[in-house]
Amino acid sequence: MYSIWSDWSADKCIDGDMGNICHSAGTGAEEYLRVDYSGLLAGLASIVVTNRPGQPQRIVGARIHVNLGQPSSNTAAAASALWSDDFTSASSSFTFSPPPTLTCPA
Repeated sequence: MYSIWSDWSADKCIDGDMGNICHSAGTGAEEYLRVDYSGLLAGLASIVVTNRPGQPQRIVGARIHVNLGQPSSNTAAAASALWSDDFTSASSSFTFSPPPTLTCPA
């Protein structure tokens, strides 16, 4: 995560507790959350993002990327993405389905 607001660190985004949130401190274009699932790209069927309650509009305009490795910035992630999609509407939950042909290059 590029920055952290209060004690809402990135680990709270993936802890399974829907009462937790992670939150960045800024609003700039370089804000990002990186989740590393090294070696698990094969078999990736969907990505589900549960949005913050009461603030569904704040994610509109964000992008989601699937990359190999660990890009050093949001710009680098966009440039090297194997797959990307946009958060185009306000919603409590989003399900993204990367193409089934998405695999790690040899």
